[in-house]
Amino acid sequence: MNTRQMHAESKKEEGKNEIVLYQYEVCPFCCKVKAFLDYNDIPYDTVEVNPVTKDQLKFAKSEKKLLVPYVLIDGIALNNSRDIIHSLLESVKPKNSKNMSL
Repeated sequence: MNTRQMHAESKKEEGKNEIVLYQYEVCPFCCKVKAFLDYNDIPYDTVEVNPVTKDQLKFAKSEKKLLVPYVLIDGIALNNSRDIIHSLLESVKPKNSKNMSL
């Protein structure tokens, strides 16, 4: 088990999800995901991706297209803002999203 997996396991034991958002600062779809996370007080880490080399996404080279936003939620990868928000609504149960729909 690597360090990232151990960290994710400790978060699960605490009942918290680990969320890492790989983004371009000016990407509107990344901003949409960040706004959702911020509005719902969901903690997350961000990684700024170099748009030319995409070195920060090397671990995901098996993906057909390396697009942002790219999110890891407890090690599960998603890369479409709508799918990301839908998954968060299902798994995290944000407090401010009672009546929120996509």
